[in-house]
Amino acid sequence: GGTRSMRGNFTVDVQNWPLYSSQSSSRVTPTFSLHGSAGMLGYLHSGTWGTSVTPYSDLNNIEFFFSGDQLTSNDTPVYWSDISDFGKDSLRVYAYSPKSLGNTPEGGVSPLGVAANGVPTISYIVPQNVLQQHDLITATSFSVDKDYRTPISLPFTHALTAIRFKVGFDCTIKSVSVNNVYNKGTYTFGEDWVVDKLSKDSYTIPGDSLTKNSHTLML
Repeated sequence: GGTRSMRGNFTVDVQNWPLYSSQSSSRVTPTFSLHGSAGMLGYLHSGTWGTSVTPYSDLNNIEFFFSGDQLTSNDTPVYWSDISDFGKDSLRVYAYSPKSLGNTPEGGVSPLGVAANGVPTISYIVPQNVLQQHDLITATSFSVDKDYRTPISLPFTHALTAIRFKVGFDCTIKSVSVNNVYNKGTYTFGEDWVVDKLSKDSYTIPGDSLTKNSHTLML
C-alpha cells in the first residue's frame, strides 16, 4: 500500500566489451564496472511514443550515482503516482554518463536538447587534451506504464569511437597523432550522430603513454 518511490528503481546492464570511465589521475582506462554519476532524463507520454511527449520535470537531468547494478539518487524521491498527476499513461527514461557532459557551462547553452521525434540529444565536442577525453555512454529504457513500479532496466552503450594504440616491444616513440578528424556533433540517444563537418581537430598521444601502458582516444 501507499506510494512507492522510484529511487533505486533503475538497474544497469553492462555490455559485452569493457565500458570506460575517466580516471582523474591520468588517462581513460578500461573497466568492467561503472563509476561516478549519470544524468537521468524522463519523458511522459500517452499511447504510442512520439504522441504528446512531455518532459518529466521531476527527472529533468537529475544526477544519479552508480552503485553496483543500481542507479541511486540523493535528490528528492520521484513517485510513480506523479505520472497520473501529469495526465499521462507511460514513462520512458534516458540516461548518460558522465553527468558532467550534460552540465550547462556558466553563461552558455545547454548541451542537452530534444530531437523532432521527442528523443533527447546531447551535443559534444571532443577535448583537445587526450587526458581529458571521456567515454560517453547512454541508455534508453522501454516505455513503462504508470503502475510498473519495478526496476527499470537501462542498457548502457557507447556513443563514441574508441581508438587504442599499444606498443608491445622496446622502442622509443615520441608521439602518435590522429589528424584532421571531426570533433563536434549532436548525438540522438540510441540513434546516431549529426556531425559538424566544419569542425575538425588533431589529437596527439605522448610516447610515454604508449610505452608504459595502453591509451584510448575517445572520438
